[in-house]
Amino acid sequence: MNDYDQTESKINWRQAIVLLAITSFFAIAASFMIMNARKETRDVKRIADIRAIQHALELYFYDCNHYPSSVEAGGSISSVNQCQGNVYMESVPIDPNFIVYSYLPCKDEAGTDCEAGLSQPL
Repeated sequence: MNDYDQTESKINWRQAIVLLAITSFFAIAASFMIMNARKETRDVKRIADIRAIQHALELYFYDCNHYPSSVEAGGSISSVNQCQGNVYMESVPIDPNFIVYSYLPCKDEAGTDCEAGLSQPL
């Protein structure tokens, strides 16, 4: 048996470190790509939620000639007790990170200023 053949077939420590570094690099790159894809998916859902809320509010305004005084997360957008008796959105969606969408019209029936935005999780 030749000593050269035995050392040639084994992986030395330098090769192991290089292999570990390359594998780590690809694992880190893959995790960043997955996190970015998840973020983009949440953003797409947020945009769809806001558009659905906007559409329901526009339908409410079309029927009642004013916006609802408030919209609660998980509640509905309806005019059951108001003008037409329609339900425009059965359940107001919640953000993918469980941040509650809040809505108050800029001017309500009494003429007071209100605000819209995001609030902290429930």
